[in-house]
Amino acid sequence: MFAEEVAALNEEAEQDSASESRERGSMAAAGDADDPGAAAATSVTLPDNFPDDVVLYPEMELASVTGMSDTMMLQGAAEGDMATISSFYQREMAAQGWVDESDLTGADIGMQRLRFAKEDRAVDVTLTPSGDRISVNIALSPRL
Repeated sequence: MFAEEVAALNEEAEQDSASESRERGSMAAAGDADDPGAAAATSVTLPDNFPDDVVLYPEMELASVTGMSDTMMLQGAAEGDMATISSFYQREMAAQGWVDESDLTGADIGMQRLRFAKEDRAVDVTLTPSGDRISVNIALSPRL
């Protein structure tokens, strides 16, 4: 099911890039066949098919959404401290039925990686200090 959602995201982004009209506040790009580094579709707005059970920190400013094959990546930043943002994800993802499989990976270098699993999907949330903000990177993928 998740792979179908990502495929729909990629198709939507390709259609958007072919169109000259753009929604205000959105940006999309589809890769050129001659440029392997630009093969992913990128957008700064959440697609309509973004899973309802994946929560986003309310104060996060979304910078990009990228769909590649069967994975979706979100990047953004939020003001606040890492402990508050981490607690939010642990509490709210559990409320959506996700199982917390987090470990302490990266804690010794000042970052935090959270991992949640549900059915055949996984969500990795990486929190990294960036000046007075916290970078929030979210990866949705099939569960391996």
